[in-house]
Amino acid sequence: MGGYVNTYRLLEKESGQTIRLTVLTPESERGPSRLVVFSHGNGGAGALYRRLAEHLVRAGFVVALPDHPGNTRTDNRLAGTAANLEARPKHVKTVIDWAFGASPFAGTLKRDMAAILGHSLGGYTALAAAGDARVKALVLLAPATLWFQAPGSLDHVDVPILMFTAGQDEHTPAPHAEVVAVAGFAAAARAVAQRAAREHVLVRARRQRAEQETAHGDAPPLEFRGATCDLDAEETARCEDVVERERRGAHAW
Repeated sequence: MGGYVNTYRLLEKESGQTIRLTVLTPESERGPSRLVVFSHGNGGAGALYRRLAEHLVRAGFVVALPDHPGNTRTDNRLAGTAANLEARPKHVKTVIDWAFGASPFAGTLKRDMAAILGHSLGGYTALAAAGDARVKALVLLAPATLWFQAPGSLDHVDVPILMFTAGQDEHTPAPHAEVVAVAGFAAAARAVAQRAAREHVLVRARRQRAEQETAHGDAPPLEFRGATCDLDAEETARCEDVVERERRGAHAW
């Protein structure tokens, strides 16, 4: 099963920030799709999670990969600021508003049902945006959560949570996951998984792994106009260049 990729630019009206957004949609229609918004980590980019997004698209999801303005690989001027923490959840809300409203794929979505996946600071973003009634589930990958230590700061979160942590993560160690557990979500969460690893970036899809998956009969990496988007650093940059050049039209991959 393949799909399509488009890039858009959305305006977050309150701040005036422009959000660069990549959206992956399924090629075949199997009924209404559910929306997944992926919030990247500090100084990251949506494209870094392209391989995971492709797997979700194979399952029939529409996946939105926003770049948080001022907190990306190419523009990180807001890193470590309160303004960044305030803006990130608004970016996600803007994406959800547009997806269910003016987007060209709005008619293919299951109305008012979205999930947020967040990695690292994106985990903070997912938790902060969870008060939106349209958000029905969260997936947190090595989430940064210490801003929610105050009693009651997560009272607005009332959805299932799937959380993955790394056993020896130097960037978001155990206390970050404990913030979510202490808030009372340990029983409500669908699953909490821990990896005995020193990796903060839990989503890796290098060519070697892609070759191993193919050898074991799993689906190979999807392709976009000849560029294998498997999150190898060089390939990711190449895919981003291709997406940017083709951003005005939809192309199969």
